[in-house]
Amino acid sequence: SIEHYPFDSFGNIPFEDVMARLDNFVIQLFNLKAVDSRWQGYIIVYAGRRSYRGEAKFKSDCAKNYLVRIRKIEPSSVIAADGGFRDEMLVELFLGRTDYYPPTLNPTVSLKNVQIVKRRPQSCTGVSPKHASNKRLERTR
Repeated sequence: SIEHYPFDSFGNIPFEDVMARLDNFVIQLFNLKAVDSRWQGYIIVYAGRRSYRGEAKFKSDCAKNYLVRIRKIEPSSVIAADGGFRDEMLVELFLGRTDYYPPTLNPTVSLKNVQIVKRRPQSCTGVSPKHASNKRLERTR
């Protein structure tokens, strides 16, 4: 069985850094697709033990939307997934072909051990656009 290749992983970092990592990811994906159109990317986001409702889906959608709207990748070339919960928020980026087995989700914390907080960001940067340059993607601590 052929697995997807891990490309990068990161935790709760400023959105500017998230964009830089996504840029590297999409450059590699474009290069692979130029050789074989079956290549695609996966974005898996795990919410932490303390998170807002829908956090993993929200952040995976933000990442995919950035790649589609700003970097102009075809929507069908990137799969965004809510991976469940882990001790800390985690984003995993994978590359593989459509005929490979998809990456396995690996949550380590059950929902009953998660503290849901009420605050949810209004945008993908977690703050209003005029303050985005010096704020974190999401402050959940």
